[in-house]
Amino acid sequence: MREISYLYELSLGGVDRLRVEATLARGEVKNFVVQYEAFFGEQWRPIIRYDTAHGFAHRDICHAARPPEKQLLLLTDYNDAFTFAIDDILAFWQRYRLAYEEERSNDK
Repeated sequence: MREISYLYELSLGGVDRLRVEATLARGEVKNFVVQYEAFFGEQWRPIIRYDTAHGFAHRDICHAARPPEKQLLLLTDYNDAFTFAIDDILAFWQRYRLAYEEERSNDK
């Protein structure tokens, strides 16, 4: 088994990043975490997380003042789900950040 783990900076200011962790065996993804994190209030906060915890691929939409919302991925192949997760965050992280910022301002 091979472990991969890296952080990828998404914004020039260094306040948005993509966290990727995965375990692979013979080219097959066995489990993963792909997470968009943003720096708010002196700490990193998860905004969107894709993972295989609980034995299935899913997305957690993290909220400022309530528990994460879990959404099942219809992709049962972990290789496909892993690729989808990375592509989704790279394409839409700015939208996710804006939604989280709006939610934070509404909860104050």
